[in-house]
Amino acid sequence: MIINQYVNQENIEEIHKKGFSIYEYLSVKELISTVQQDYLRVLLSIHYFFTATTVLIGSLSYYFQYYNLFLYYILGTYGLIFLYVLARLIQRTYIFFLIRNIVYTHEGLIIGKNIFYYKDEVQLSEKLDLYADLFKEYLSDDSMLDKDISKKKLRIFATLKQNFKSLGNIAEYLEFLDKFIFVIFAFFAIHAVLLVIFYFVGLVIGYIFFGLYGSIIKGILLFSNSKSLAIKNEVSNIDEHLNILETIYQELQSKMSNFTDGEISNISNFIAQNFTNFYTTIDFILQKQIYLKSIIANSKYSNFIDFSMFSEYLRVAFNRPVNEMINLLKHSESNTAFQLETIKNLQMNTDELNNEQLRLKYVQLEMIMNQIRENKNRLEQSLL
Repeated sequence: MIINQYVNQENIEEIHKKGFSIYEYLSVKELISTVQQDYLRVLLSIHYFFTATTVLIGSLSYYFQYYNLFLYYILGTYGLIFLYVLARLIQRTYIFFLIRNIVYTHEGLIIGKNIFYYKDEVQLSEKLDLYADLFKEYLSDDSMLDKDISKKKLRIFATLKQNFKSLGNIAEYLEFLDKFIFVIFAFFAIHAVLLVIFYFVGLVIGYIFFGLYGSIIKGILLFSNSKSLAIKNEVSNIDEHLNILETIYQELQSKMSNFTDGEISNISNFIAQNFTNFYTTIDFILQKQIYLKSIIANSKYSNFIDFSMFSEYLRVAFNRPVNEMINLLKHSESNTAFQLETIKNLQMNTDELNNEQLRLKYVQLEMIMNQIRENKNRLEQSLL
């Protein structure tokens, strides 16, 4: 099945149930982490060249007694690297806003403003390969970004280790005062120092500046009017409150199935409180269903998402705890009716004192019975 190439199992299951699924392809943390990846790549590409040119510019600065030249070179090099990394980040940020949340359906997926059908494999694969190269994460697969960064760090530390090993080997011959050997030793020593400085200065500056950049992106996302994010949040809200219905049912089932005579006076309040929460949750879900339908209808996804399929999913998921609650109330109604009949029979054969106690219990059970019947009728009308 073509869909399996682009969608993980979790999303496939959600598509089959709800008709669509919204996948968070990228996070702000992953976006900012690409800065470290780019910086390390630059460092690995130019560290020997940077060391050679640093030695050359430093020597010229010393020879001509113009030390600002060395300062300009260092600042200029860092400035160019900073601009390169920033330019790459801006490019990725633009794409990030387009593809952060991807909408899947049975027929295809929406990336940015474009719809890609699973059957158009060539066009879709080219687009996804481009994003995978930029972010080291193929759609719906695990991110390889952290692994790539770790590999680059290991290469840097391996280079440093080899440098120190070479310095140790060369040091054995320094006693011969061979100028060539001394130059090689000095080069590897300077290279090791610069590599360490280059690495840690870049990390500190990047942490401060690009950390601030990430905070700005988070702020923009917080106040942005993203339809896909709004749809995702509303679906999550509905699912969360469906679970709340199930939780309330479990609590009521436990209490109403096993209450003792000593708890009769408190069970009525318990039922009232929990059913208030149950109805509040029902109203919330129904309101969110209407709101979600409105969001989808007024978005670019209106002709792509089959809301009738989501409505069917919601009907089944919603009716399940409601029907469970109705069955619980029917069972409680039967048990309560039996207790009321039992009390009636006992009242005919007991003394006045015991009759008063039975009368009080009978009144309390009648109140519970009224609550049960009232809530059962209301729930039956709530079914979708």
